[in-house]
Amino acid sequence: MIFESALIPIPSEIIMPFSGFLVATGKFGAVDVILAGSLGNLHWFYSYIFSWNKTR
Repeated sequence: MIFESALIPIPSEIIMPFSGFLVATGKFGAVDVILAGSLGNLHWFYSYIFSWNKTR
């Protein structure tokens, strides 16, 4: 998800289903994937909010 927000065209609609596949095969844990996706989105959300507040 971090890559999606870094202007690299990898949408979460591609990343999360593939992550679900890796969870199903046992390579990743479900909690790990959920945390990574959530933290990736929150990181860029807060980066945007703090940078927007500095430009005002």
